[in-house]
Amino acid sequence: MRSKARFLSVFILGLLSLLPAAALAQPPTTETIHETFDTTEFDTLCSGAVVPIHITGKSVFHITEFADGRYHITGTQVGRFTATDAGVTYAGRFTIWFGENSNSKSFNGTFTFSATGKGSDGSKLRLQGVAHFTVNANGDVTSEFERFTADCG
Repeated sequence: MRSKARFLSVFILGLLSLLPAAALAQPPTTETIHETFDTTEFDTLCSGAVVPIHITGKSVFHITEFADGRYHITGTQVGRFTATDAGVTYAGRFTIWFGENSNSKSFNGTFTFSATGKGSDGSKLRLQGVAHFTVNANGDVTSEFERFTADCG
């Protein structure tokens, strides 16, 4: 009986040694964070002047971390804004999204932004943006761009 148990133990250990190390690695840790916010930011709108922008909304962030140092994170914010620029008060909605990924060979991130609003004078405000970057294992930026547009018509 003892020899069968010993044989079975050796057999199972042998099978386990055939599995790739990743199959035996610890599972990643994940976390989700929900927040609400009510704050004032300062940014440039239609006139080119830096103006206070009051924003309220909700955020959700998802973070996944692996034992080998890799990670993935995303975040989304949605809400409402008000701002006065050159005598016109704008009110509307916005959405912001970002994502980052990192491993031993590269790191990258992407950001998007969209806001639409209506001015007290009947004008419309539309802001859009996207940005991205990639960094290799040597710390060299291998790609990057950003595009932001503002339509204040």
